Amino acid sequence: MLEGYAVGEVKTKTFSNKVDDEASNLKLTLDLNVSSLAVKKESVYEAVKVLIQGKVPGGFVLRNEQLTLTFELVKDTKGVYEFEVNVVANLLPSFNPTDIAAKISGKSISLAKDYLKSMSGFSRAEIRIRPSLPIITGNLPHLTKNIEVEVVAER
Repeated sequence: MLEGYAVGEVKTKTFSNKVDDEASNLKLTLDLNVSSLAVKKESVYEAVKVLIQGKVPGGFVLRNEQLTLTFELVKDTKGVYEFEVNVVANLLPSFNPTDIAAKISGKSISLAKDYLKSMSGFSRAEIRIRPSLPIITGNLPHLTKNIEVEVVAER
């Protein structure tokens, strides 16, 4: 649903008490007719990807969760709506999580962070070891399948 493009009309409203009645509680029964405009985000994302295909610099990736969309109604002609869509794309460096996991497996947390810092576009790492047991030595698992690498934009 597009924010700011809902129109509501009150059909009926009934209060439990009348004007000038003293009451400790007041109930309102309200029937509304609401009309709104809605758009499938996935359809907009696909259209954006088609429009900017070939314009994303090499070494970067465009993901739906990194797109911010805003809509402005330009024209309304007999139920046909024309919008201006503003798209802000936060591009992330293209990394292969499996390769990263392989390079940091078995390493100490400080060595893993040093490796990650050496990657272009990297700003910080958050490393969580589960389960959190006192006998864990502070090294990452040796099996890459036990390492999850997630690349997200800085907030």
